Amino acid sequence: MRVLAIDNTAVDLAAQKAPFLPNYTMVFANPTAGALIIQESDDGSTGWTTVATTPADGFIEGTPTKQYIRVSTAATVYVLGN
Repeated sequence: MRVLAIDNTAVDLAAQKAPFLPNYTMVFANPTAGALIIQESDDGSTGWTTVATTPADGFIEGTPTKQYIRVSTAATVYVLGN
């Protein structure tokens, strides 16, 4: 299992290796006490849209289709993939 930590800084998925590439299904793990929103963007600075909302202390699947992802607030989400 591979793990990628993301926060509110844009992460370029095109610079990652599988399974952390655009159009791959990933599992987002949120170890915090509140729900967190995972966002995606084409350019990493504007046009952010929601990929998934991870529940507090929970997991959710999502499939980013754009090049950049981030967490909408200053928190860390762990992206899991095989």
